[in-house]
Amino acid sequence: MNKRIFQILVIVDLVLSLAAGMYDYLLGTEVSNKAIEFIASIEPESSDLSFYIFMAYAFAVLLLVVVSIIGLLKFKDWGRKCYVSSFVLVAIAYPFLGVSAFSGVGQLLNDSSFVLSGFLLAVMYLSPLEQDFK
Repeated sequence: MNKRIFQILVIVDLVLSLAAGMYDYLLGTEVSNKAIEFIASIEPESSDLSFYIFMAYAFAVLLLVVVSIIGLLKFKDWGRKCYVSSFVLVAIAYPFLGVSAFSGVGQLLNDSSFVLSGFLLAVMYLSPLEQDFK
């Protein structure tokens, strides 16, 4: 894989992540909207403190993601490390996010984003492109 294709895939991964996060909220179906509303109605109220802690965590991870994308596009070693760190921090947060509902398209976008992220991790560390990060 050449550097240009890698950079394009990094951007595609970013677009897929954003699309997965926003699709059901902006373009969801009636069924997915009802499922999201139902889940919101049955989840326990969180305290203000836990909300602020989660928002600080989310902001820090988002900042790390932005830094990692910049680093990956410039083929910097710190970009790879930030990308791995953000990937792990997002994965750690999933069990604490509670129940979620996606439409078929929303789930497809989410799964595609995670598969592409895994592919990018493999390319960064296990392919000849690894040498460009040093």
